[in-house]
Amino acid sequence: MAGAIVGIPATINYKTTDDVQRDEILVSGQKVDWEGEAGQSLQNSIVLTEKAKRFMIAREIQYTNSNHLYGTATLLTGSCLVAYTTGFYVNRGFQLQRIMKRWARGIVFTAIAGAYGVLFKVLYDAQQCRRDRKADKKTAAMGVNYLEGGIEYYTKVLNRNMALRKLMGPEGEKLYTIYGNKVSTWSDPTVQLTARRDLMVKLYRDRLEKEKEAREKAKEAESEKSEQAKHVQS
Repeated sequence: MAGAIVGIPATINYKTTDDVQRDEILVSGQKVDWEGEAGQSLQNSIVLTEKAKRFMIAREIQYTNSNHLYGTATLLTGSCLVAYTTGFYVNRGFQLQRIMKRWARGIVFTAIAGAYGVLFKVLYDAQQCRRDRKADKKTAAMGVNYLEGGIEYYTKVLNRNMALRKLMGPEGEKLYTIYGNKVSTWSDPTVQLTARRDLMVKLYRDRLEKEKEAREKAKEAESEKSEQAKHVQS
């Protein structure tokens, strides 16, 4: 029997800013100035509405319904096997044992392993980003309330990160961008938060547009029925 454990942050119990346990929250080991602009922003960002809470929980459940662990294991095993096979045939084809010393062959094999390590990282990040988008889309498909909750949730997370960036000073600038995304160097292990929020906004607008078109078609059909009924009576 398969199962999963979904972690829920303690802040999910907050219903208003009065519920925030200010004395227990530390940023970089320091107490927060809750009266300042950044402190107020942080306080507001950690209090979620019921819609945002439902979206967050539903999204985590969607994560557990993926084959992420099997995909990662397959990707890692495949990368190791291909790297070993490449090293084996390079060694045999170029007869490295005859023309190179052991330390030089070690450099060659290390370079091959490093190349496939980078390839694994790129493919793993792509798989993780695909998993993020899939979880967001499946959660959004559960209803308009989840879409609205998703927009609020990602907006709050971005606001929280921007507040932390200010409160943490230089350390925060290394962790978060001015837009609230996590700072990444040469790879993106997850979809950027702004992109995830924008996806929710796009799906929400598309849903409203479809509902509007459906209402217009229903009105047209009703109008046609009324016209037909008038012709019959006449």
